Amino acid sequence: MEFLSLLAKVKPNKRNLSIIFLSIILVGIGLWLFHIDHNTYIYEPALTGYNVTRIYSNGTTTTIPVCKTLALGPVVITKVIPPPWYASLWPVFLVNGIGLIGFSVIIQIVRRNK
Repeated sequence: MEFLSLLAKVKPNKRNLSIIFLSIILVGIGLWLFHIDHNTYIYEPALTGYNVTRIYSNGTTTTIPVCKTLALGPVVITKVIPPPWYASLWPVFLVNGIGLIGFSVIIQIVRRNK
C-alpha cells in the first residue's frame, strides 16, 4: 500500500513522459524486428514432364514438349527469402528501450530521496 501511495504522489513531467514514450517505441520496434528476423519459405509445386529432342541426320533438331503435370507427391521447389539486413538489429532496440525505462525509474528514485 505504501508503494501505491508514493506512486500516486508522483507528478509526471514532460521529460519523464517523453523518455517513457521513447522507450515504449524502441521496445515495440525491437519486438517487430524480432518477429521478422527469420527466413521465409515459399513452396511451389514442381512441374513434372520432360522435353524430347530429336536430332536428325542432316543436323536439324526438334524439341517436343511432353505432358507437364503437377506433381502429386512431396516434390516441391522451395524459394528461401532471407530476412532484411536490419532485422538482426532487434537486440539493440530492445536493450535501449529497456535501458531507458530503467534509467527513468532510477531518476524517479533519486528525485524522491532528495
